[in-house]
Amino acid sequence: MRFVLAVVLIVVGSVPSVILASWLHTRAIDIQVADVSQRSLLLAKTLARFIADDLIEFQHALDGLTTQYPLSGLPKALIDSADHRGISAICLLSGARQPQDAVVISGTASCLPRDENRMWRDIRGRLPATGGGVVFSEVMLDSDGQPAAFAVNFRAGLPLAAARMSLDRLRDLRRSIVFGEKGHAAIVDHRGNIVSHPRPDWEAAIKNIATIDPVARMMKGESGISRFHSPAANLKMIAGYASVPGTGWGVMVPQPEQELAFHAEDIQKSTQIALIVGVLVAGGFAWWLAGWLTAPIARIEAASR
Repeated sequence: MRFVLAVVLIVVGSVPSVILASWLHTRAIDIQVADVSQRSLLLAKTLARFIADDLIEFQHALDGLTTQYPLSGLPKALIDSADHRGISAICLLSGARQPQDAVVISGTASCLPRDENRMWRDIRGRLPATGGGVVFSEVMLDSDGQPAAFAVNFRAGLPLAAARMSLDRLRDLRRSIVFGEKGHAAIVDHRGNIVSHPRPDWEAAIKNIATIDPVARMMKGESGISRFHSPAANLKMIAGYASVPGTGWGVMVPQPEQELAFHAEDIQKSTQIALIVGVLVAGGFAWWLAGWLTAPIARIEAASR
């Protein structure tokens, strides 16, 4: 009887502890996810602001160069300033949208992409109602076959100048973000094409990832937190994402969910150790208590023999 009573006392005393340990583990994961989500969202919004500022500087530089003629006579200080802002080639356009005065500032690629018709279709559909301003294309292959973005400066609905924008500045900015072990940042354009990504092969191929949940949301101008499956890493991810104002571009900062669970495992291990120690102590106490409770019964049984 003492053994049975001790087992009952141990079970009754241990069940609440097991439930508490399970709740603590789940709660630890939830807290970790919430913390990482907010930090990744903050990073994404910060990156989006940097990208927006970078694109605004590019627009101002292009706007200033549009008034310069001929471009071949640009002073070195102006060329260096344009190069610093990512303009690698620029040309003034004729009424037929053909370059009539062009200059290559860095590299060898021209101011227009290989597929000019595709660029014009993309840009024309996003011309501001005022008919003026700088409009960015989706990421496309330049005349050298390398990924680049292009921008056209409009006045009264007419394209006056076009420029090739190097993606190096944005890629350097993206590489500066390291989040956890496999956390990273990724930048996409308004079509969901990769601007910058940890996988160089995806950058070179200008892979489109518009179907991924956070990218689809960024293309709608949204910012927030998303849990999704990453085809690049083949892992479940949680990401903060933010759209870049004025362009429809976006940036996300994903991190594998398994990294968050790994941190929670430390808490679970500590809880398990405490639970085992608690069960052993409770077992010893239950055995003593069962003996104390059953002692009178044992004496009566002994006297009746």
